[in-house]
Amino acid sequence: MSLSASYNLLHEPWLPVRRRSGGTVVWIRPAEITAAPEDPVADFAWGRPDFDAASREFLIGLLATALAPESDDVFDAMWESPPDTVQLDRAFAPFAFGFNLDGDGPRFLQDLDVLEDAEASPVSALLIEAPGANTLKENKDLFQKRGRVPYLGLPAAAIALYTLQTYAPSGGAGHRTSLRGGGPLTTLVEPADPTATLWQKLWLNVPKRKWRKPEKALPLVFPWLAPTVTSDGKPPRQVSPENSHELQSFWGMPRRIRLDFAEDSKSPPCPLTGKPSPRMVASYRTRPYGVMYTAFEHWLSPYYKAKANDTSWLPVHPQPGGIAYRDWPKLASLGTSMARPASCVAIAVAGRLPSLPGFGSRHPRLAATGYDMDNMKARGFVEARMPIFLPKPEWQQQFYQAAANLVASAELVARLTASSVRHAFEGDHGDAKSTPYEGLRERFYAETENEFYGTLRQIEESAAFDGAAWLRILRGTALRLFDEKVPLENLPDKLIDRSVKARAGLTAALAGFGKVGGSFYTYLGLPPPESRPKSPKPARSTRKPSGDKK
Repeated sequence: MSLSASYNLLHEPWLPVRRRSGGTVVWIRPAEITAAPEDPVADFAWGRPDFDAASREFLIGLLATALAPESDDVFDAMWESPPDTVQLDRAFAPFAFGFNLDGDGPRFLQDLDVLEDAEASPVSALLIEAPGANTLKENKDLFQKRGRVPYLGLPAAAIALYTLQTYAPSGGAGHRTSLRGGGPLTTLVEPADPTATLWQKLWLNVPKRKWRKPEKALPLVFPWLAPTVTSDGKPPRQVSPENSHELQSFWGMPRRIRLDFAEDSKSPPCPLTGKPSPRMVASYRTRPYGVMYTAFEHWLSPYYKAKANDTSWLPVHPQPGGIAYRDWPKLASLGTSMARPASCVAIAVAGRLPSLPGFGSRHPRLAATGYDMDNMKARGFVEARMPIFLPKPEWQQQFYQAAANLVASAELVARLTASSVRHAFEGDHGDAKSTPYEGLRERFYAETENEFYGTLRQIEESAAFDGAAWLRILRGTALRLFDEKVPLENLPDKLIDRSVKARAGLTAALAGFGKVGGSFYTYLGLPPPESRPKSPKPARSTRKPSGDKK
């Protein structure tokens, strides 16, 4: 095969998937996601969660570009009767020339300039978890070793490139982040049915078309079809929906990159996929000051405000501790004045799901994914799923308010439990954000998660919020965790008095006393207690000093 031949991402079977029946991985073209309906494609199978997540975004972006429904009726019809491979090929055809990974013309997600004078970087640096230059220089690549990925087959190179451009973290001076910042959180709506097809998982998240036809403005949709809008000026040039196209949110290109291709007649297996490849990518060239984005609001990401009087919304990024039910109101409800879910979720909750044929009363799910980044260092890749509730319209507001109160009360008790343990061990001088106490808070959420969603199901069915029942759950969990972490019978004498006071304070707050207890009961909708209990007297140790044998 000649180096000048084009590897087209709409024509080549470069996406690994599994079918509903399981079995071995199958490689398909994008148009084949609906092929063989008797054993449909269930999901991607890269063996890496970041590549699977990026592949879903790639296909959702492709469907939005080529096949976005113009009405709810069209959306419903294609949900029930997906287009076949021939129809998808026909829809994708006008955009095919923009999906060449190599060749002499424009290359998918790569700079139009060949960047000949740029220094070559190892292809492993396309992987977001790869150690950076400083880490390698200081020999600190202890967990992500250098040299493990000396080259990539073309499928892995393509998805690694898309993953980096879509989630691009900060990478040093001039290396721009993705249009949602470094390592954004993506949330998708999934059917409740565990046997749902890949088409159903993707189509649920495709936006209804509200933009000018992309065929008329392809260089504004696919930025690699034109010279890069660089951002090295003062002030730097910025790209927004107003001076480009809304669909560029799926095809952002913040990094200036050109892949270097090579051939190997031995067709060695790709280190990531195991798929033999006579052609491979061993290096790439890059320059700083690629596209600098502003004002885009991505269809698949939730947003928040840092301050109440802010006029701009910021994309949510995963944080240490992952995703827990404390995040549910921000990700899976109608949103608040300070946080709003991804547009795909908001549309689904507000009307798309309840009216969709075949959904019935089953709860769809929200799938949240994204890199947890510490500046340019990946701490991990976050994956979480949580139910989406569809309360009746007449009590929708009460339902979401009750959910917010459940979370607010749980957050308060989780913090209180961790701070009580900290006071027992360290008094007023401990660091509440140190790892043991943060871990205790996360455990609190994990151990009350089932009860949280169970309580939401009850409220969804009856519109009744039993604050006393939620109080018993939180109180029982808080005292059990405290007693586990602060076992009085095993403590040294110097900690006994402080620990008894800390437990008494926790118990009093859980009974509604004090400022914290008052807020707690307000969230629960419970009346305040009638009187405050007497302060406990410090316990006196009955142990004899060590060395006293009498």
